[in-house]
This record gives sequence, C-alpha cells and structure tokens, in this order.
Amino acid sequence: MKLNSVGLGGLFSLGLWVGTVSVARAGVGTFQSIEQPPMVKLGITLVGLGLIGLEVWWFLAKKK
Repeated sequence: MKLNSVGLGGLFSLGLWVGTVSVARAGVGTFQSIEQPPMVKLGITLVGLGLIGLEVWWFLAKKK
C-alpha cells in the first residue's frame, strides 16, 4: 500500500487528534500556577529579548 503525502498527513493529524483528545479526557494536562519573583521574570524577559536581537542581527544585519 502506497501512501501519498496527503494520506500520510491525514494519518498523522488523526493520530495527533486522538492523542490530544485522550489526554484531555484523562485530565493529565492540568498545571498548577507557580508565582515567580519579579526579578526572575525580568531576567527571563531580558535574556529572551537579547536572544531575539542576536538572531535578527545574525540573519539580517550581519555583513557577508
């Protein structure tokens, strides 16, 4: 049996859907919120912005 890309994609999405529904029905996907100190939030935000800036520089502004 030969599957084309549409059939293979449909089979993959059906598997993802079944897995998601089964996890949601089991109640496994619930998370408890953990409050973080403001300095930790600020540090993570600054590191993230720095990495985004580095990526933009690397792909758009770097001289070839």
